[in-house]
Amino acid sequence: MDSLLYNANIYSTDEINATAIALHEGRIVGIGSEEDMRISFDFKEQEDLNGAYVYPGFHDAHCHFTGLALVLMSADLRSSTDQKHMVKLLLDWYIAFQTEGKTLERLDGWGWDQNNWKSKEMPNRTELDSLFPNMPVVLRRIDGHALLLNEAAMQKFGLLKDGLPTSKLLEVEEGWVTGILNENAQNLVPPARHQASYYLEALQKAEDICFSLGITRLTDAGLDTNELLMLERFYARNELRIPLYCMASDNENSLAYFLERGKIDKENFKVKAFKFYYDGALGSRGALLSSPYEDKESHFGYSLQSMEDFVMKLKRIDQAGFQACVHTIGDSSAHATFLAFSSVLEKGNDKRWRLEHSQVVAERDLPYFNSLAVLPSIQPTHATSDMGWAESRLGKQRLEWAYRAKSFLDYSEVLPLGTDFPVEGLNPLMTFYAAVSRRNPEGEPLKGFRPSEALSREEALKGMTLDAAFASFQEKETGSITVGKLADLTILDTDLMNCNLQDLKKTKVLQTWSNGSRVYTQKPD
Repeated sequence: MDSLLYNANIYSTDEINATAIALHEGRIVGIGSEEDMRISFDFKEQEDLNGAYVYPGFHDAHCHFTGLALVLMSADLRSSTDQKHMVKLLLDWYIAFQTEGKTLERLDGWGWDQNNWKSKEMPNRTELDSLFPNMPVVLRRIDGHALLLNEAAMQKFGLLKDGLPTSKLLEVEEGWVTGILNENAQNLVPPARHQASYYLEALQKAEDICFSLGITRLTDAGLDTNELLMLERFYARNELRIPLYCMASDNENSLAYFLERGKIDKENFKVKAFKFYYDGALGSRGALLSSPYEDKESHFGYSLQSMEDFVMKLKRIDQAGFQACVHTIGDSSAHATFLAFSSVLEKGNDKRWRLEHSQVVAERDLPYFNSLAVLPSIQPTHATSDMGWAESRLGKQRLEWAYRAKSFLDYSEVLPLGTDFPVEGLNPLMTFYAAVSRRNPEGEPLKGFRPSEALSREEALKGMTLDAAFASFQEKETGSITVGKLADLTILDTDLMNCNLQDLKKTKVLQTWSNGSRVYTQKPD
């Protein structure tokens, strides 16, 4: 059946001033004027878009889809102002959850950030132990690089015996276990195992949120084997619709399973990459720097890989045809990752290995992106979220290496953009806004944070569409409004190329088309 969308402003690199799109069985078969489309095709369905703006579907190149689902099953702690307020938010959420008739074996919360608290000090378990003496509680920091556990949780997971830590990875102050687990120590805590029905319900809610924001595809940056197999079942039963490209987590179970079984390459669900962590986050001082932190003497951050083991794992996944995607925040981490890549990659390769975040990259390492054909994968809102404290961690001189965007394009033609949600907000329009303006949602700073790194509007849109598709080997199927490609479309009431950027906060998503089907239509006011 042929369908026509007409009376629109269509952003297509193939057809200038196109006002109509012809679709057949979910694919684009024609782009141009309404008159030409009507001459060429016999339409059974047609829709007047009343001058709306049609863009290639927004693809989040680095996010955590299952993480969003877990957030929907956890207490949202992002607004917490101190430890007491954080615990109150948790208690209020738990009471509301129980009123729905649901039960949990442990309480999870997410989103606390001591950098937003007046004290700026890391929390401890005192308040949690007082309110939840018997219920295990696990609270994840906003960037996912630290956990706070109460005593009941540490007992449940075997981390305390007679009040003493069973692992050197636990933080201890004056002989007392604080409940904080940083970086690799988090592996001591198993992920929450909710009922499958809870999980599916939360994933479907997360999917609907994505569609309502104009997101048509996702790249999930790191999932363990159990999560991937659960998702595979949900997609096989058509219980989820949003196309998902996945990176398997770096652990021996995942490596053994997927290197033996091979890649998963279904229409809407793909596992074709591995996610490695070389260091931690800048906010928790876990990012690996080449010289000490400006605000913590003699502290360089943490290396989460030994070079020998890392290179061996890279060679193993390369032989099996998997893509390597490496979390690198600090400049020392980026340098080490490039050296490891150099042991495997040859010049002119098309393996599309990625540096996830690429947050602090020294000048000396920028040429590696070109010589090794490595992709810098960034999240523009990280810059505007971190700008208030980044200099205190890095110092003024080293800040010049951080939160790049524009300068990456001198070394890589492809710059995939994402959000890292739920670490940051989901809205792709805020990705566009931050990339172009280098300002936070309140419009500050007026000249932008490191404004020389601002992208043009065309570059930002390409990063959210075609570059994101290229980074996940899907550019032949999606990423642009091109004849032959799937109808992945985001339809807005706003001209992204010419609007006042501050108006993006008021922009409405009118329709979302994903994988050839309309999956969201704005309800009338």
